[in-house]
Amino acid sequence: MTQRTFRPLEAARALRRLLDDPEATEEAFNVVRHLDHGGIERLHRRFCASESGQRLLRERPSLLDSLSDADALAALPDGTLGRAYLDFCVREGITPGGLVEASENPDREQLDADRLYIADRMRDSHDLFHVVTGYRTDLAGELSVLAFTTAQTGSLGTAALVLAGYVRSFSIDEATLGPRARRLAREAFARGLKAEWFPSADWERLLTLPIDEARSELGITAIPVYRPRYQADLLAA
Repeated sequence: MTQRTFRPLEAARALRRLLDDPEATEEAFNVVRHLDHGGIERLHRRFCASESGQRLLRERPSLLDSLSDADALAALPDGTLGRAYLDFCVREGITPGGLVEASENPDREQLDADRLYIADRMRDSHDLFHVVTGYRTDLAGELSVLAFTTAQTGSLGTAALVLAGYVRSFSIDEATLGPRARRLAREAFARGLKAEWFPSADWERLLTLPIDEARSELGITAIPVYRPRYQADLLAA
């Protein structure tokens, strides 16, 4: 299995482009792939070491297909994770496959079927991380989910994104957004260390459960309460 090459200079360039244009999601994927060489191997080993991970690799359910079936999600009872996810997509103006194009890169061609499945599942579950942990897609919310993910996966690439966002927060609305974003990110990292391992979660089943039950099963208790502020809010200020 060919491991990803460690390319810190390319990662730095991608990070610079991302800071110049926070909407350039593909650059976040570039930062991760240039820094997190061997990261997919860590995920693969942990998948293979767990019963749930082994089952996922054996059965290969498509999480993207489940999340894209709006009719099936809408038919779930109120209060389930699936309904909460559907409401989240509508409220935040996102689509289940919104990260697919941004994640495309030449390194994916080197992955075998198992590792590609894991990479796709991590990508497709990103917004479920948001819903379960209670963070929106605003600036502080994205930083917090990345911090949570870093704690879960040990990814050097996501850690670099968190560090960049953390440092950048000192220059953004110091009286309100900056301190709050940093506090939420620190708390999210701690939550990620304590929670169950999200990458091999049986999301297809969890979607049908009451969201509080799904959170409990995943080791998530208190949900943060904060006022989200988006990039557009800062530009309008």
